[in-house]
Amino acid sequence: LSASYNWTGWYDRDDPTGVADFEVYVDYATPPCGSNAKPVGADCRVKTTGLVWYSANQVLLDCYECSAKGLACFNKYQTNGQCQDYEIRFLCLSQ
Repeated sequence: LSASYNWTGWYDRDDPTGVADFEVYVDYATPPCGSNAKPVGADCRVKTTGLVWYSANQVLLDCYECSAKGLACFNKYQTNGQCQDYEIRFLCLSQ
């Protein structure tokens, strides 16, 4: 068996208008990697500017700092009280 890796398109499932911006893999009704693959990595950026997530200087939830699990940003942990609107793409492993 050979494994293959593929990137999904960009997803923006949530907006930071409530308490947070949740771009979490398990929250998608249809798994971004499909039913025969699993997420093994992620790439995240600010939707409006394309700025890579770690350059936005925001506090993200542990284990959801742009990982295969996704990204989670709570407004209350930000110095200005507002998360950026993030988008994410997943690196998928098919076997």
